[in-house]
Amino acid sequence: MSRTVKEPRAEPGASRRRSSVPGAGPSLVRHVNEIAVLQILRRHGPLSTPELAARMATSRPTLDAVLRSLAEQGWVREQPGPARAAGQAPAARVYTFDATRHTVAALDLGSGTLRALVTDLTGHRLGDATLPVQPDDSLDQLVRKAGNVLSTACRAAAVSPADLAAVIGGTPGILVPDGSRVTTAEESHRGLEADMLPGGPTTLRVLANDANLAALAEIEHGAAAGFADLFYLLIGERMGTGLVLGGEIHQGAHGAAGEIGTLALFGWPEVHGELRALAARRDVGVDRMLDELMDDSRLPPLLDRLLESLAQGIAATVLVVDPQLVVVSGPATRGARFVDLLQQSLARQTPVPIDVRASPLDDEQVCLGGIRMALTAVDASLFRPRVMPSTSPLVLT
Repeated sequence: MSRTVKEPRAEPGASRRRSSVPGAGPSLVRHVNEIAVLQILRRHGPLSTPELAARMATSRPTLDAVLRSLAEQGWVREQPGPARAAGQAPAARVYTFDATRHTVAALDLGSGTLRALVTDLTGHRLGDATLPVQPDDSLDQLVRKAGNVLSTACRAAAVSPADLAAVIGGTPGILVPDGSRVTTAEESHRGLEADMLPGGPTTLRVLANDANLAALAEIEHGAAAGFADLFYLLIGERMGTGLVLGGEIHQGAHGAAGEIGTLALFGWPEVHGELRALAARRDVGVDRMLDELMDDSRLPPLLDRLLESLAQGIAATVLVVDPQLVVVSGPATRGARFVDLLQQSLARQTPVPIDVRASPLDDEQVCLGGIRMALTAVDASLFRPRVMPSTSPLVLT
């Protein structure tokens, strides 16, 4: 997996304009210049010093000082230049952003298998791991296993969990908007707090709804690529909904935006409970049971009730927020028949056509969305100018 991080556009001459702000001393100006160089190298690097100077619209001595400082801090490194013949002038130095300076991680805590993914600051995969959990695991057992699976992924990445810049944990349930704790969830996740996630003393720990993270992954890697607004539905062993507006998770004032499945009016818990009970009687998983129902050309009554229930809940949501599309996810949704049947049910509920698409992503989608959130958080910290001058090096805060 590889990802290009989207940073704010660096404007030529920005460092000069900012240096004229009243009260901005040399330390603050240097820090702003460091941020500008890192943004440019993240977006356009590797670049030679003349190319950087042209983009920065700053003097070479100033740029050289900034590059030396960033190199000493480990944020940039010099690339070997081409060999020069005897008598030729030395080649210009070429610099690149060191994406391994920090690492981030994401955890999927919401399924029967815990997943961990570790990447560098470009989103390049460094390590991953999985670990099964039991339905009756307690919160303490879940937290301990989360630490174990992340440690395994970190060993594969040759990093320490204590050195991670950010850890995002995807969990079912409703959370407070700042991602510090779960407010409503099943028993094994009730009471879960972000501080319980593994990491070190400087690691940013945040919890997020797992379906919301999966929806983010759809924008970057899946069916919603090129879109900014979507309603996401996960149907299978677990059910969940996510809402993304303007390219960002929309949680609402209480963290419950999009949680349409909690309304008894549409009967999602009841029909999903019927599905799980039927799967248990036949000794198969829910995903397998859905596949069998989809293979029945007669449209079994349970499948018909499921589709109508889903369509009513989806319609209630899309008629309020009017997203560009609906993405459905789960093994049984990948065939054309599920999407076609759901779209037909929606057509009976809504006055406008709804674009429904099946997710092409696999079981890593929650972690992929978590990595995107982690990288965004790191960028916000790394590229935020200090209000007051400081003599300390550029750090993640």
